[in-house]
Amino acid sequence: MKQQSVVLIGLMGAGKSTVGRLLAERLGVEFIDLDREIEQAEGRPIAAIFDAVGEAGFREIETIALRQLAGRSAAVVATGGGTPVDNDNRQRLAALGRVVWLDVSTAVAVRRTAGSVRPLLSGDSPAERLEALRSERLPAYAWADLKVNADLPAEAVVSEIERQL
Repeated sequence: MKQQSVVLIGLMGAGKSTVGRLLAERLGVEFIDLDREIEQAEGRPIAAIFDAVGEAGFREIETIALRQLAGRSAAVVATGGGTPVDNDNRQRLAALGRVVWLDVSTAVAVRRTAGSVRPLLSGDSPAERLEALRSERLPAYAWADLKVNADLPAEAVVSEIERQL
């Protein structure tokens, strides 16, 4: 039987990329960061894509990148924070393997994203924006197969994912 992938979802700042790299190493599989795949395919950073085509255009590009993961060998996949909001994307993620929600508190997400360029956090109050995104996306995140407290250090999160798998 083909080994399934592990798909990480959650709010920006949840540690999907950091945890994903560590988990892939522990499981002995490839690590795929969907945002990096998109940047490579588009030849520009996520922020530039958002500037050029807006969030709706970015989501279309993201869906194409997600479709291209179908049929690849088992991996740990870190998605963008908004990837699972679209129902069709949720079905694509589920087809890849076990979906793990890295549930991060707003306070920790604010701390982890401080100083980084995040198109959806531009404006006066990143904390308010993160809280709004978290509330808006909660149903999409709660759909995951597993839920892990992502406020913990990355190694502890990886260990908890392994325990739950």
